[in-house]
Amino acid sequence: WTDEHFGGNYVVASNMQDAVLVDLASRIRPGVDVLFLDTGYHFAETIGTRDAVEAVYDIRVVNVTAEHTVAEQDELLGKDLFARDPNECCRLRKVAPLRKALQGYSAWVTGIRRVESPTRANAPLVSFDEAFG
Repeated sequence: WTDEHFGGNYVVASNMQDAVLVDLASRIRPGVDVLFLDTGYHFAETIGTRDAVEAVYDIRVVNVTAEHTVAEQDELLGKDLFARDPNECCRLRKVAPLRKALQGYSAWVTGIRRVESPTRANAPLVSFDEAFG
């Protein structure tokens, strides 16, 4: 459906826990861009999984990072911003980088699990993302 409606101008966003989505997208559009939001706080195993997924599937992983490294952020805003102001930390390390990375794509595909939270319980299969356009 996505390929039919958006051609090749879409991206898959994945935390690599939802490799099923990556598998499906790579079968439909080999070489598809897959965004990986690298917050700087991932375990080594998560980075290893990202690299393994890229090695197994015909995809192009686009590693999305924040403007500043964690060390630079600590220097600018103090250590452990995630504990003191989690919303600001998420804005700097997730929201702003994702917004920038999505520019130029007509659509993005991501795995939202309805069981993750009450706000996602009735998530439609396809929707317009007001936050990211």
